Amino acid sequence: MLRAENAEVLIHPSDRKYGALLVGGQGTGKTSALLSFYLNDIEDPEAAPIVIDPKSELSRICLRMTPPTSGKRVWFLDLGHPAFGMSPLRLIGDRPLAIEAAQIAENVVAALLDINENQIYQSSRRYLYHAVIGAIAIANKQSRRPRLEDVYTLLRPAKEEFRNAVAEACADQPDLDQTAEFFRSELPDDLRMATSRVAERLDAPRNKISGLTGVPPLRRFFNHPSDVPLREIIETRDILIVDANMGAIGTENSKACMLFILRMLHTQLQRQVHLPESERPRVPLIVDEAHYLAGGENVVDQIATHRADGLEPAFGLQYFAQLGSASEHQ
Repeated sequence: MLRAENAEVLIHPSDRKYGALLVGGQGTGKTSALLSFYLNDIEDPEAAPIVIDPKSELSRICLRMTPPTSGKRVWFLDLGHPAFGMSPLRLIGDRPLAIEAAQIAENVVAALLDINENQIYQSSRRYLYHAVIGAIAIANKQSRRPRLEDVYTLLRPAKEEFRNAVAEACADQPDLDQTAEFFRSELPDDLRMATSRVAERLDAPRNKISGLTGVPPLRRFFNHPSDVPLREIIETRDILIVDANMGAIGTENSKACMLFILRMLHTQLQRQVHLPESERPRVPLIVDEAHYLAGGENVVDQIATHRADGLEPAFGLQYFAQLGSASEHQ
């Protein structure tokens, strides 16, 4: 990983699962060390390395340094110019729709809360949660992919006709009766009795969704005709390099997309733990400028709980003070 005056500094492969935290100011070699992790990991046929880089430097170097003879496909995702998509609303299809939709809704709500904790309150979270499930149900009924634009529309007070269609789509699915009832009567009753107050509660999550779908590169990312599931990348032991490109799409939007991807990783690792240990790929997660993500509750929880599932994190940041989380895992 590193080189001292009298020896090389190494981490034993069996210790990688405990994670690595590289802390140092500019010019101290964090990026070089993370690159060494990456170059070692791509040599392992059982590894599915994931690189996440908010500021583009490490991701570009990793792409340039990946040899064509590595034997792995490289998926390079530049969020400023996405060549493929990874929709956070994507269904895998290996479980009942209601179960998958509920988990996706929880992930979307949690990812937005990680960057907007004091802006989306409990009442607004309920609206967003049901809107995500409703968007998935109506898309399934219409045999198309779910869109964040549908979530946005469901959160508009005047879109009663669309909400009625979503209520019917939910009613057709086992175990989505609660969301069907929410759009059929609960939300209309709330709007009728306290229009201005409920409209205000709908406004907060709608603004967050609008901030994502209103940026052209992100609209392409979420609705790209070539949508690649993270599960496929990991199971085939490919490489995913994410240039989160804060300069092109903005800091908050970049953080939201990185957190969406990490939530997808969380879901995949939860599936992976049910595989025999010999069939679980290693998932080295290499993140530069990790302070943009380290405060997210799910990020800390993943490090604490997914060791047996194959996760091997390596994070780089400048100061210990940049770490912080509301997670129970301190």
